[in-house]
Amino acid sequence: DSSEVQMKEVKQLRQKSINAILLAVEHFNGMNNLARTEAVLLLLIHAFEMLLKAGILSRGGSIRSKGQDKTISFDDCLRRSLSNGSLKFIDDDQALLLTALNGHRNAAAHHLLTISEEVLYIETQSAITVFRDVLRDLFAMKLEDHLPSRVLPLSTIPPTNPTIVFRDEVEAIRKLLAPGMRRRSEAESRVRAIAILENSLLGEPTQPSQATLKRLLKKLGAGERFDALFP
Repeated sequence: DSSEVQMKEVKQLRQKSINAILLAVEHFNGMNNLARTEAVLLLLIHAFEMLLKAGILSRGGSIRSKGQDKTISFDDCLRRSLSNGSLKFIDDDQALLLTALNGHRNAAAHHLLTISEEVLYIETQSAITVFRDVLRDLFAMKLEDHLPSRVLPLSTIPPTNPTIVFRDEVEAIRKLLAPGMRRRSEAESRVRAIAILENSLLGEPTQPSQATLKRLLKKLGAGERFDALFP
């Protein structure tokens, strides 16, 4: 029976998504910093792709393009979950976060990306919150049922206001651009993270061009205000 096969696939995808989100949490809280940022971002996007595919199938949609055996990409999953009226289970704010997260994942996986600990915390915490809400709304399941009963992990950097975090990140980039620092490559990989987020909020889920990054760095080096560059 095709419906039974599909429901089995939904359960398998859902479990893969939960496994991946738990591994993302484990890497985020782990003591080993080796490729930690990349691992967290890759696992978060994998978790959401599996969850979105499970959601699409559970609502009677398809996770394959017509005439194709290969399943659709993360971007297509997000698009169907957001814009298809009969399938829709993602709202605009959730889509913005996932678009930014995927932009950071792509940059980290395919080139260079440097994210401060504070920015990674904000993005990871937001992603887990969205995952929790979608899992609950789609399947009436509680993410906390799959987490061990423990107190919050220790943090050496207390969370702060997101606006302050990004302002401080911009100031850190300015310092890298100071005369004699010779750290322009690092500054570029850090400003890329903010530019990806800004593009996502503007509805432009694309990687910033080298010309854009150079222009941003030039303006930062000249002292232009944070809120003028990233409204």
